[in-house]
Amino acid sequence: STPTPSAPSIPSAPPIRGGGTLTPPAGGASTPSPLPIGGSANGTSYQVIVPSSSTLVQARVRQIASDAFMTTVSGNRVIQAGLFQERDRASQLVAQLSGQGINSQIIEGVRAPAPGASPVTLPGSSPSLLTASQSDYLVVVPDSASNTRDRVNAVEPGAFRTRSNGQSVVQAGRFRDQSLAQQLQQRLSAAGLSAQIIQSASTPVATVPRPSTPSPSGPRPQQGQLTVVLDPGHGGGDPGAVGIGGLREKDINLIISRRIQTALEAQGITVLMTRADDREVELQPRVDFSDRADADIFVSIHANAISMSRPDVNGLETYYYSSGQRLAQTIHDSVLQRTDLRDRGVRTARFYVLVRTSMPAVLVETGFVTGREDAARFRDPQALDAIADAIAAGILQYLNVR
Repeated sequence: STPTPSAPSIPSAPPIRGGGTLTPPAGGASTPSPLPIGGSANGTSYQVIVPSSSTLVQARVRQIASDAFMTTVSGNRVIQAGLFQERDRASQLVAQLSGQGINSQIIEGVRAPAPGASPVTLPGSSPSLLTASQSDYLVVVPDSASNTRDRVNAVEPGAFRTRSNGQSVVQAGRFRDQSLAQQLQQRLSAAGLSAQIIQSASTPVATVPRPSTPSPSGPRPQQGQLTVVLDPGHGGGDPGAVGIGGLREKDINLIISRRIQTALEAQGITVLMTRADDREVELQPRVDFSDRADADIFVSIHANAISMSRPDVNGLETYYYSSGQRLAQTIHDSVLQRTDLRDRGVRTARFYVLVRTSMPAVLVETGFVTGREDAARFRDPQALDAIADAIAAGILQYLNVR
């Protein structure tokens, strides 16, 4: 599908992404079932964080909270282990982490007031704690139907699935300005969607070294020093588009990306994948991963979709936002020269991973899972290899690697 305009295996993400899945405590007692979205009576949320930026620590945390991911709190790199609306559940996770020798802490946040309501202040804190530099306003819609994300995208392109307090939601936007969040909430409500605003407010945490992210320059000429981040779209519980005969976009994206990785590494390029298996990764972690890697370029791989009643729509589309125009055109031309895909053009789009990345970035829609021609191509391993090899050739051409 056209990705959520804009989730890696080594991420950092918006602090309000969903809570970790709790491992049942010793003795077989199960963890409490999560509250529905908006279930906390006082509107307070509890974020469990581990003050570390180590991927080894993250791996240990994930043994207890499988959804743990890297994020930034008050300018510090930390691991978010969970997000809850009951302090007892957050405390339970802290105890489990402590039992494994992992130090963690709880940060309180509050659900933002409805439009026109008085601002909510954290219990025991002053309103000054909720400054623009410390607060984000997330607009979410409970993911209660199979077409919820499509409906949200019709109002605000760029929506994506995530989790909050263990519940699946569609995140429509993230703002520093509360009024902008309220405007989007009103637009979604006018479309018959139950939109909510969650405010995330953080208090300072222990100092954690934050890796610097140098501003990328053009591709470095020395072979072996070039780094490419490949971003197979969707994954895990998010299949992306589902097309003719049950074709799943997430599977196509990963197959093509792995082939590209092999081709680039054979030419001495360092290739990093935002996901190397079938897991769901949010958009911001994908962006943060590429920034931390100081990648030369970012290439997101997707498959497109339209109504199942339009099998006549087929072809290649390549998107960029700003600095990726030459990269997009080079890859697009390479694929058209080496395959029989139809040409649907190079376009600009405000896809999340294109807008937020700091290096030349493109998003390649390798065909339509709902298209008669493209669906047949996606079922042919040799055709998939040809698409991947053509993308790889375009990347090498852009990087001046022969």
